[in-house]
Amino acid sequence: MLWFLITMGSFLLLMSVYVPEMDAIDPYDFFTYPTEVQIPVVVILSFSIVDAMLIAFLDQQQAAMTPGAAPESEADEGLSCPHCGRATDPDLDFCTWCTESLQQVDEYKHTDAE
Repeated sequence: MLWFLITMGSFLLLMSVYVPEMDAIDPYDFFTYPTEVQIPVVVILSFSIVDAMLIAFLDQQQAAMTPGAAPESEADEGLSCPHCGRATDPDLDFCTWCTESLQQVDEYKHTDAE
Protein backbone atom coordinates (compact mmCIF):
# COMPACT_ATOMS: atom_id res chain seq x y z
CA MET A 1 0.00 0.00 0.00
CA LEU A 2 2.92 2.30 0.76
CA TRP A 3 4.35 1.85 -2.74
CA PHE A 4 0.98 2.77 -4.26
CA LEU A 5 0.76 5.92 -2.16
CA ILE A 6 4.33 6.91 -3.00
CA THR A 7 3.75 6.35 -6.72
CA MET A 8 0.44 8.22 -6.89
CA GLY A 9 1.66 11.05 -4.66
CA SER A 10 4.78 11.50 -6.76
CA PHE A 11 2.79 11.40 -9.97
CA LEU A 12 0.32 14.02 -8.77
CA LEU A 13 3.06 16.25 -7.39
CA LEU A 14 5.12 16.04 -10.59
CA MET A 15 2.03 16.64 -12.73
CA SER A 16 1.16 19.77 -10.77
CA VAL A 17 4.70 21.11 -11.22
CA TYR A 18 5.49 20.19 -14.84
CA VAL A 19 2.08 20.30 -16.56
CA PRO A 20 0.53 23.76 -16.58
CA GLU A 21 -2.48 22.77 -18.73
CA MET A 22 -4.04 19.40 -17.98
CA ASP A 23 -6.36 19.68 -21.01
CA ALA A 24 -3.40 19.35 -23.38
CA ILE A 25 -2.56 15.83 -22.16
CA ASP A 26 -4.36 12.61 -22.97
CA PRO A 27 -4.88 10.92 -19.56
CA TYR A 28 -4.92 7.45 -21.12
CA ASP A 29 -1.60 7.79 -22.95
CA PHE A 30 1.39 7.74 -20.61
CA PHE A 31 3.72 8.88 -23.40
CA THR A 32 1.99 12.27 -23.67
CA TYR A 33 3.21 13.16 -20.19
CA PRO A 34 6.46 15.12 -19.96
CA THR A 35 9.70 13.21 -19.48
CA GLU A 36 10.12 14.90 -16.10
CA VAL A 37 7.03 12.98 -14.97
CA GLN A 38 7.60 9.69 -16.81
CA ILE A 39 11.12 8.92 -15.59
CA PRO A 40 10.52 9.30 -11.81
CA VAL A 41 7.29 7.29 -12.00
CA VAL A 42 8.99 4.47 -13.91
CA VAL A 43 11.88 4.48 -11.41
CA ILE A 44 9.49 4.29 -8.45
CA LEU A 45 7.53 1.47 -10.09
CA SER A 46 10.79 -0.38 -10.79
CA PHE A 47 11.80 -0.15 -7.13
CA SER A 48 8.35 -1.42 -6.18
CA ILE A 49 8.73 -4.45 -8.46
CA VAL A 50 12.22 -5.22 -7.18
CA ASP A 51 10.99 -4.91 -3.59
CA ALA A 52 8.09 -7.33 -4.22
CA MET A 53 10.42 -9.84 -5.87
CA LEU A 54 12.94 -9.57 -3.04
CA ILE A 55 10.29 -10.10 -0.39
CA ALA A 56 8.92 -13.15 -2.23
CA PHE A 57 12.41 -14.60 -2.65
CA LEU A 58 13.31 -14.06 1.02
CA ASP A 59 10.00 -15.57 2.18
CA GLN A 60 10.63 -18.62 0.02
CA GLN A 61 14.17 -18.97 1.36
CA GLN A 62 12.97 -18.63 4.95
CA ALA A 63 10.27 -21.27 4.42
CA ALA A 64 12.81 -23.65 2.89
CA MET A 65 15.24 -23.18 5.78
CA THR A 66 12.64 -23.70 8.52
CA PRO A 67 12.59 -27.43 9.34
CA GLY A 68 9.19 -29.02 9.69
CA ALA A 69 7.34 -25.91 8.60
CA ALA A 70 4.73 -26.35 5.92
CA PRO A 71 3.16 -23.67 3.77
CA GLU A 72 -0.14 -22.35 5.06
CA SER A 73 -2.23 -24.43 2.68
CA GLU A 74 -0.47 -27.62 3.75
CA ALA A 75 -0.65 -26.75 7.44
CA ASP A 76 -4.44 -26.97 7.34
CA GLU A 77 -6.02 -30.36 7.30
CA GLY A 78 -6.62 -30.74 3.60
CA LEU A 79 -7.02 -33.10 0.74
CA SER A 80 -3.98 -34.16 -1.27
CA CYS A 81 -4.42 -33.54 -4.99
CA PRO A 82 -3.95 -36.75 -7.00
CA HIS A 83 -2.58 -34.77 -9.95
CA CYS A 84 0.14 -32.64 -8.36
CA GLY A 85 0.34 -34.16 -4.85
CA ARG A 86 0.02 -30.87 -2.98
CA ALA A 87 -2.46 -30.21 -0.19
CA THR A 88 -5.55 -28.32 -1.24
CA ASP A 89 -8.79 -27.13 0.30
CA PRO A 90 -11.28 -30.03 0.51
CA ASP A 91 -14.23 -27.63 0.21
CA LEU A 92 -13.25 -26.70 -3.37
CA ASP A 93 -13.99 -28.68 -6.49
CA PHE A 94 -10.53 -28.03 -7.94
CA CYS A 95 -6.91 -28.03 -6.80
CA THR A 96 -5.68 -24.57 -5.82
CA TRP A 97 -2.22 -25.36 -7.24
CA CYS A 98 -2.74 -27.15 -10.57
CA THR A 99 -6.45 -26.25 -11.10
CA GLU A 100 -7.37 -29.83 -11.96
CA SER A 101 -10.89 -30.90 -11.05
CA LEU A 102 -11.22 -32.88 -7.82
CA GLN A 103 -14.79 -33.96 -8.52
CA GLN A 104 -13.64 -36.41 -11.17
CA VAL A 105 -11.33 -38.05 -8.64
CA ASP A 106 -14.17 -38.35 -6.11
CA GLU A 107 -16.40 -39.94 -8.76
CA TYR A 108 -13.69 -42.48 -9.65
CA LYS A 109 -13.22 -43.33 -5.96
CA HIS A 110 -16.94 -43.91 -5.50
CA THR A 111 -17.21 -46.15 -8.57
CA ASP A 112 -14.09 -48.11 -7.60
CA ALA A 113 -15.39 -48.66 -4.07
CA GLU A 114 -18.67 -50.10 -5.33
